[in-house]
Amino acid sequence: MLGGRSEKLIVVLSGGYTNDPRIPADSLLGEDTLARVVKGVQLYRAMPGSKVILSGGELNGTVPAPTDYLARRNLNLSADDVYPTAEGIRIAEGAVYECLGLVWAKLRGKIQFPEAP
Repeated sequence: MLGGRSEKLIVVLSGGYTNDPRIPADSLLGEDTLARVVKGVQLYRAMPGSKVILSGGELNGTVPAPTDYLARRNLNLSADDVYPTAEGIRIAEGAVYECLGLVWAKLRGKIQFPEAP
């Protein structure tokens, strides 16, 4: 409820930005933030009458929408795919960061993992 009436809200949480007046405005958003804003615009277009809120805080509710997927199906694996690359290390770092974030949120009681069938 917002202002006493039901609203369709899309909340886009920041994933980082640079606050430097020397950098052009179109380069201030971090990669994660940019991906989230694009997803927010897609949801806005799909939900007539909705409103978009850009935030960097915490929100309890039902607005999460997966975005910026790093895991993609690749059926054409080759021997070159098993050698480490800088990009692969960056993706692995992000995966570890996300897993640690989930564990930390679970320990703080902010999220619940689904029960195994």
